[in-house]
Amino acid sequence: MKTSSAAVYVAPFALFLVVYLLLARHGFMIDDYAWVVQSRVRSIADLAALFTHTNGFYRPLVALTFTVNEWLFGHWAFGYGMTNVALALGCAAAIAALGRALGLSKGAAIVFSSLWLLNLQGIRTAVLWVSGRSALVLVLCATMSALSVVRGRRVASFVWLAAALLSKEEALLLPAVLLAWIFVLRRDDREDTVSSSTWTAGSVAIAVVYLLARYGAHAMTFASAPPYYQLGFVPHVVWRHAYLYADQIATFSILVTLSACLLFGAWPRVDRRTMTFAALGALWVVGGYGLTLFVPARSDLYSCLPSVGVCLVAAVVCEEVWQRAAPRRRSLALTASLAACVALSPVYYVRTLTRSHVIEFGSSAIADISAAVAALPEGTTVVVFDDQRARSNNRPNLEDAFGSMLNEAYEMTTDRRLQFEIALPPDETSDPVTPAAMYLRLVDGRVRGSTIDGR
Repeated sequence: MKTSSAAVYVAPFALFLVVYLLLARHGFMIDDYAWVVQSRVRSIADLAALFTHTNGFYRPLVALTFTVNEWLFGHWAFGYGMTNVALALGCAAAIAALGRALGLSKGAAIVFSSLWLLNLQGIRTAVLWVSGRSALVLVLCATMSALSVVRGRRVASFVWLAAALLSKEEALLLPAVLLAWIFVLRRDDREDTVSSSTWTAGSVAIAVVYLLARYGAHAMTFASAPPYYQLGFVPHVVWRHAYLYADQIATFSILVTLSACLLFGAWPRVDRRTMTFAALGALWVVGGYGLTLFVPARSDLYSCLPSVGVCLVAAVVCEEVWQRAAPRRRSLALTASLAACVALSPVYYVRTLTRSHVIEFGSSAIADISAAVAALPEGTTVVVFDDQRARSNNRPNLEDAFGSMLNEAYEMTTDRRLQFEIALPPDETSDPVTPAAMYLRLVDGRVRGSTIDGR
């Protein structure tokens, strides 16, 4: 039994590594290029600028991770991808530690972290898209702040809260969430947490300093943000987001929990402990989605933080039914868990391929473009015509791979700056062709030279 238990503990993390070590090395896409270029630090002034200047979002801690990656790896994609893998594993370790601090058994804490790490939706984007690390850094810092609050470590809780705020805007509601956690845990006779008065005073002070820093850096606010990032209550948008986000954070955990109940032949009891964990999980979900639910833009990354709350509830339910199960059913469940990890490996791999194809295409395209324009002087305008059929058929294309970041992609790769424009071919649109020194065209997945007028 001990050998089987150890194998089950290791299996989820082995599955994660098997899939993502293969696929997290393919390259960059869209915002990645801008992050790398804008986070380059060559002086103390450049380092300070990460905290005092912004192009919209205020995420200096994430920018700092790109700074370190650029120092270590240049534009070697594998190093950036492995950083994301390491951050995801760090999140899983922090989540397991939080579970133990809250009173989960070792096995339940592993279930808690495994459910988060292996969620079929959300995590893959955070790991495979280099810029998706913003969600991973947020989850790591927010979870560590919660862990410190639960363990009564005041200084650490405030340091991690500040780090979470410097990672992503969703952390703005974390002070309220953890204050509510303190009340719930104190009601449940947990006296070792950070006191509510200390947490309130410290977290409010940190939030005020953070907001002032955002203001000083001219970061976007909900009032100045583009329409798709502005808070508002549009009923059909909110309800659609609620449905889609509920699917992203809950479906996998619910399926695993129901399977556990069936395998163990038991259903959880509704007692004080279960209700406490349910309250903690619900508060985390509400805080995690408290801002993004009302923003018109939708992203898989928004599910990474709130899914921690759902996984917490699922873990305590699995622990409850495990304790009530007969030894024979426990052995059956361990065997089934190992078999599931093996069987799910191809499912996880296939689900990650779509984004990997786009990333691989981007690496190939920027290599083609760099070779074609190598002789042009800096500042030259180049028009690259996209493949309309690829866009229509959801195949890798320039728009998906680069968005508006082709200039940054070329600069990151070559340390030169040209003016690129991605457009549709003139024979497929009525828009006038921008005058340029060179025209390139995406044909059958490769970027090739075009005629002087782009036709």
